[in-house]
Amino acid sequence: MPLRNSVFLTGGTGLIGSHVAERLRARGTDVVALVRPSSDTAHLESLGCRLVTGDVLDDVEEQARRIRGCDAVIHGAARVFMGGSRATFLRENVEGTERVLRAAALAAPRVVHLSSVAVYAGLPLDRPLTEERWTEADPERQNAYAASKHLSERAAWRLHDQEAIRLTTLRPSVVYGERDRAAVPIMVRYASLPVVPLLGGGRFRLPLVYAGNVAAGVVATLDRAAAVGRAYNLAMDEPVGARELVAWIGAERGIRRLTLPVPAAVARAGAALLERLAPLLPAGGAGGLRRALRSLTTDNPYDSTRARLELGWSAHVSHREAVRRTMVWWARREAGRDLRAVSRRS
Repeated sequence: MPLRNSVFLTGGTGLIGSHVAERLRARGTDVVALVRPSSDTAHLESLGCRLVTGDVLDDVEEQARRIRGCDAVIHGAARVFMGGSRATFLRENVEGTERVLRAAALAAPRVVHLSSVAVYAGLPLDRPLTEERWTEADPERQNAYAASKHLSERAAWRLHDQEAIRLTTLRPSVVYGERDRAAVPIMVRYASLPVVPLLGGGRFRLPLVYAGNVAAGVVATLDRAAAVGRAYNLAMDEPVGARELVAWIGAERGIRRLTLPVPAAVARAGAALLERLAPLLPAGGAGGLRRALRSLTTDNPYDSTRARLELGWSAHVSHREAVRRTMVWWARREAGRDLRAVSRRS
């Protein structure tokens, strides 16, 4: 039986937020979605969400007025990998989170905060990254995005400890699915190479999770009072490796590519070389590639046991089915782009 009849949602036009909105509406929950004036709100409107225009950096009292009447707040809005200075990331992700949560404290103190496994950035992978280990990381040594997510969690937990809000934090890994503008384009380009390199033979379990399954975890927290005061990794809904992903994407797109196994040691040596050359590269030029190489040559380190045991979280949508759904969406998106390009030339 759903415990929440009306939810205030930030980040609803993003990947995870759009799936959360779908899941909430499917079970009859009213969704009030905060959107920017420039956002594409067509999907939220099609679901019957009520839209309010504004920004997470708006005045706290104004935000509280928007939230009043809702039973809970799901805060998913954040600057992700879109560029910007460290100060910009901190302002939007840390100050923005604190303002939304202070508004929630005044209006609907049950809060689900969508964080990220980026809070663990910089920690050694000598043992699984369980939920308590995030405090071992140093945000001063993390990149702008990771530091902003780490510090936004600190702000959220301070408000919880002050009993201003009743908080649950969720930390997804790399998320993909329909309406994804980040991971999916990279996955498609990778799987479409004439020869696809499979680091470590493509056998390592990737830190990859389907957006629909993340949304199921988000909604599950609203139905469990015991989730208050808890953090959960939503980082492995089902084990999956690069070899399977390449094959499934190819099958859905009607293409078949040669694969080339690359020993993990060779890839790691390349990453080490890049690290030495990093000072000669454009700012941040090596960091993203190093992180990608590490994720492809080690097993998913983020332990999701707690979410499975306490939230009943599982891969209710398999990666095989998720890839099919995602590629159907991708094909429609590309077809729409082609039609727009023809229209502009006409």
